[in-house]
Amino acid sequence: MKKRTWLALGVALLALHGRALGQDDGVVEAVGLSADDTFYDVIGTSDGCAVAVGYTTYGSQGKDVLLVKFDDCGDFVWTKRLGGTGDEEGRSVIELPGGDFVATGHTSSVGGPGDHLLLSRFTASGVEVWTTVLTDSSGGYELRGYDVIRDSSGDLVVTGTVWNDALEYSVLMAKFAAADGSLVRASGFRRPLTPLYEYWGESLVEACDGDYIVVGGLLAPGDDRRVLLARIKSGLLLAEWGRWIQEDDDDSVGHSITLANDGALVLTGDTAGHLFVSKRNCTGSAVPYWQKKLAADSVGHSIIQTSGDHDLVVAGGLGTHFLAGSWATNGSARWIRGWAEGVAYGVAEDIEQRLWIAGATSDWGAGGEDGVIAKLDPDGHTCLQQQYVPLSPGDWNPAEDDHALTWHALPVDEWPWAVDTHDISVQDDFLCDDECPEECCFDDGSCVELTPDDCSVQGGEAQGPGTTCQPTGGCCLPDLSCVTTTETCCNLAGGAWQGAGTACTEAEACCLPDHTCIMVDPLCCDDLGGTALGPGSECLGMWACCSNGGATCIDADLACCEAMGGVAGYVAQCLNDNDSNGINDACEQACCFSSGLCANLPVDDCASQGGTAQGAGTACTEPQGCCLADGTCVDIDPLCCDDLGGMAQGLETVCTEEEACCFDDGSCQNADPLCCDELEGWSPGNGLPCLGDANGNDIDDACDQPPIPTVSEWGLIVLGLLVVTAGVVIMRRRRSSFMSS
Repeated sequence: MKKRTWLALGVALLALHGRALGQDDGVVEAVGLSADDTFYDVIGTSDGCAVAVGYTTYGSQGKDVLLVKFDDCGDFVWTKRLGGTGDEEGRSVIELPGGDFVATGHTSSVGGPGDHLLLSRFTASGVEVWTTVLTDSSGGYELRGYDVIRDSSGDLVVTGTVWNDALEYSVLMAKFAAADGSLVRASGFRRPLTPLYEYWGESLVEACDGDYIVVGGLLAPGDDRRVLLARIKSGLLLAEWGRWIQEDDDDSVGHSITLANDGALVLTGDTAGHLFVSKRNCTGSAVPYWQKKLAADSVGHSIIQTSGDHDLVVAGGLGTHFLAGSWATNGSARWIRGWAEGVAYGVAEDIEQRLWIAGATSDWGAGGEDGVIAKLDPDGHTCLQQQYVPLSPGDWNPAEDDHALTWHALPVDEWPWAVDTHDISVQDDFLCDDECPEECCFDDGSCVELTPDDCSVQGGEAQGPGTTCQPTGGCCLPDLSCVTTTETCCNLAGGAWQGAGTACTEAEACCLPDHTCIMVDPLCCDDLGGTALGPGSECLGMWACCSNGGATCIDADLACCEAMGGVAGYVAQCLNDNDSNGINDACEQACCFSSGLCANLPVDDCASQGGTAQGAGTACTEPQGCCLADGTCVDIDPLCCDDLGGMAQGLETVCTEEEACCFDDGSCQNADPLCCDELEGWSPGNGLPCLGDANGNDIDDACDQPPIPTVSEWGLIVLGLLVVTAGVVIMRRRRSSFMSS
């Protein structure tokens, strides 16, 4: 599900053209600009206004739903445009109790390829309440909504068509909750014939004890169309009966149906290019009622019954002109009028019993197809007196055939279609009095809707009438910043537009193909050919990055190194393989094991093998004597000696046999002579081990004999002996001299 976006823009989508006012009982409006615009349906509202729905192509990437509220003089109250990047059409609109409006149609902007049923609810003031899209989660169906009603239970019921490759077209029935647009039930039906017929529903009413009556068409391959009339059970949306109607194998189709005040069904459409009106009972039979058609080239698109004299009023086309006609309940024609180039698709009655006609014209207005709204008096008069001679309708006696319809009705949780809300934007109130706001682009790539004068004053560049700041997408600017804007403004700023619906977010770490890292929006990272590392990520700086057990080393940002599955080396830059062991020196270090063994290993191997890494740039050397804390001596690498808490004894030192190490308190410990000093003891130098205190003088017997003098002590002894010897010699010489004298 996409996040919905609602836009409130003061855009001039519509302008008023060709308005003719000359009588109190008639108003005719042609609505549009330099685009195609059409109204398909109109209703009179409880506040004396009118609401029309259709489509417009102005200022969009295709067709958009056009929803307009008019006051009783035909002036705008508000206008709405619903659309996305594809096509949308509005086909039917109703007013709910309380004054809200619901419109149905179809959209191709969301839900996958093809069209999907669109249903939207607005408040009386034109504020969107919800929008629902009925789509097929499997991607195999297309759906269109042609008519919507509110039934006696308060639910919204839509008829239309559903299509897929296997079944061609089937009639669509769907029921929704009015409160939130959630799906209550959906169903499709067709007649099981080979070759396949095509079926569709165009209009429906609630009648006949709460069931629904649908009118539309069916088409056999290579044959003409026929009017389809079907009764659908309201609960499970199952078929009660189906009937087709056709005159002399001529092309026929039903476009609209209404429920008369006497409970009868009245439908209109065309047969062989002629408008027909048919009054029938709830079984679909025309007996004992009547059927009429016009002799002229004509079509009936919409039918209602008026509240005053209960006449039946039809809107449609007469050749290439608008048509409106009225029949009494007994089938006699009251009046039939045509005027101006165009066609009418909808008709409604307002609270003053005036008639509103909606359609399209290319005869006047802004050019192309323009939506038309016309207000008539109860006799069909407008202020445009271009009226044709009334036509007398003749009887119509078509062949009829009852046929069974096979229904496919599934519980909601098994139905393959999904109901969701989608990114269909709503633009509000397109009216502007003089100069309309338009797309204004600034140097930083931003877009603001301003009048051309305001745009120029603020240093922007106006993009022309009808342009808007929609759709938007992320734009990567040359300075690597990101702005959400239109494609036009992005291109003018020298940026790279990332597509409609994309949006700039927070900058994050982006690893470029050269393994460097920059902080940019992820949209722009992708545009640079980089890899975004996710929200909250940061660049960490360049470092040696090791992979393949250290055989491969590249200089990369540490954040990118991890993303590539590498391991940070021990130095900032890759080195050479100076020890020729196939591992880059930046990717290996001395690793000491509990046994005292030292080995140069890759970054990720030392810990995995239970060793202790000695740090960046370390390397194993020749073993030497290492005195451990307990006095033992082992020949190991000095790095590992330190790792074990020992004291290395220097180059070329070698551990020897343990012997007595004596302490000042008379105790003795067997230790390597290299380690006796580390224990703060002294070695008697006699090669004996500790012997114990056999003589009981509190001194180990190995330590009981005088210790061998040290070099310094030997110096003092020799000096003393020399002094004594010198004294003896002197005394002897003196004695000899004395005796001789």
